[in-house]
Amino acid sequence: MSEQSFVQQILTEPQLCYFSRQFSNMFGLPVRLYRQQEEIYAYSPVQLAADPVTLCITALLQETAQLGYFSYHDMFYYGYVRHQSYCFIAGPVSELAISEHELKKLGCSAAFTAGTDSSICS
Repeated sequence: MSEQSFVQQILTEPQLCYFSRQFSNMFGLPVRLYRQQEEIYAYSPVQLAADPVTLCITALLQETAQLGYFSYHDMFYYGYVRHQSYCFIAGPVSELAISEHELKKLGCSAAFTAGTDSSICS
């Protein structure tokens, strides 16, 4: 049995969601799981007005490497891993320490861009 077919048999969608949540809990990063272009799972240890990935998700999902990172302005990075039709995304992280204010500002930018309720941004 090849390694790839073995992985296919043991990683079901619920298990991928579980893995995503555990990854977030261990590293304190927001995570998302996409099947094709559709978000099927998201978890964040930090509550923001909107998910900052909305600012760059279209470009991020167009990346074709199986494993990599995507850089968004202001030095925010997202890591991703592809497996079959799934894409696991973690982040954002910054190479510089960011304040709570800067993190909320990023979330509010996403809220304004997405047109979601940004009343907490006032």
